[in-house]
Amino acid sequence: MNFLKILLKIFCWTLISIFNGIYEAGSIPANFKDSLIFPLHKKGDTKLVTNYRAISFIDVEAKLFTGLLLNRLIQWLDGHNIITEFQAGFRRDYSTIDNIFSL
Repeated sequence: MNFLKILLKIFCWTLISIFNGIYEAGSIPANFKDSLIFPLHKKGDTKLVTNYRAISFIDVEAKLFTGLLLNRLIQWLDGHNIITEFQAGFRRDYSTIDNIFSL
């Protein structure tokens, strides 16, 4: 991650330009849609498939772009009052436990 931070300082404006181009074009590059799936052993017999879980690796650029896109989407949704106060799942600083009192 330190390597990425150094690269971001150097290539920040290049990445911004690329990400804005992707955003304006409205089309995600094909390599952003690919991931490498790796089986990770949980416990038990290594010969049983059920003792593994999958983890996936995606391009760092794709992860950065989707994070930026998520931030833009959340800002837009909040700015237009589309998400109600009762929506707690998948929101920062909210918990589904908060909605127990609404029941």
